[in-house]
Amino acid sequence: MRRLPHLALASTLTLTLAACGAGGGNTGDDAESADLTIWFMEDSVPETAQEWLVDEFETSYEGSTLTVQMQPWAGVVELLQTSLPDSSQTPDLVEIGNTQASTFTSVGAFSPVDDLLEELGGDSLIESGLEAGTWEGTTYAPPLYAGSRIIFYRQDLLDAAGIDVPTTLDELNEAAIELNEANPEDTDGFSGIYLASSDPKTLEGWLFTYGGDYATQHDDGTWEGTLSSPESQEGLQAAQDLMERGSEYVSDPNEAVPVAYELFNSGKIGFYSGSP
Repeated sequence: MRRLPHLALASTLTLTLAACGAGGGNTGDDAESADLTIWFMEDSVPETAQEWLVDEFETSYEGSTLTVQMQPWAGVVELLQTSLPDSSQTPDLVEIGNTQASTFTSVGAFSPVDDLLEELGGDSLIESGLEAGTWEGTTYAPPLYAGSRIIFYRQDLLDAAGIDVPTTLDELNEAAIELNEANPEDTDGFSGIYLASSDPKTLEGWLFTYGGDYATQHDDGTWEGTLSSPESQEGLQAAQDLMERGSEYVSDPNEAVPVAYELFNSGKIGFYSGSP
């Protein structure tokens, strides 16, 4: 049985030191005072946690300041590429996605943090997160947190259409398509499920659940693409069928995906993939 709830791989976020940060300074008892800037991504760290962090840092390092700046996920890679060459614009620490880490770790844009790993959590750090933030044996981006994707559903819309709550991925496809056709509230722009082609984290749920993958690594270190394998094709075809028959928002751009919950909350979509 292909189970329903967790559709995508965990998404590990990293907090890393910019190699040419503006603050400089050392850590420890002999640290000099410094004015540091940290970038968090929007909706990542609650405001109360930001306030605690600033108070804790400035109390621990008298004379130092910490400025928290929130950045949107959309365009963060380009923003960093623009700011890193200029020390006056570069944050001292920055949160990035694990899939974005190699863009910067591979070119020396971040500072190595191997000597801080024990202090940051040691063996309790997520192994896959460490691997994502490591380049050629050196760790530059340790994991900050991780999460999974789950499927939310509108019980009221399913009840109105006489559709049972799905418990497997195959049943989800059937239910979303049936709900899309039923449109129980007769709502303009209604969609059985929100499934945008620009949302790979959700779409990977079908790819991986059917046993597919992007590529496999051979013993000699070489890689071979596997999207054409029977398992990958079966998963991708299932997702494509759901896009064509169950979703009205397939062409939504990437920046629309994070706020798709607004459509769900307003009753315009029946199923929605999001963070718990």
